Amino acid sequence: MCGLAGVILAQRSREDGSLKRIWERFTRLLVCAQSRGRDAAGVAIVRNDGSFDLLKRPCRASELVETRRYRQMKSL
Repeated sequence: MCGLAGVILAQRSREDGSLKRIWERFTRLLVCAQSRGRDAAGVAIVRNDGSFDLLKRPCRASELVETRRYRQMKSL
């Protein structure tokens, strides 16, 4: 089984703190979905130019979101 969570953002201006709130909600959604897939978790950030960052680990989502790399992805 697997649990999936995602966010698609339109390219536009956002108020201060808006992306932080979106990231926090995505994190909660990802952790809530872990009951559907406990063996692995991952996150991909795809930019408009096609470049991307990928993080995946053989662990629960609740463990993934505590990693340094996950926290670093917030600023990408």
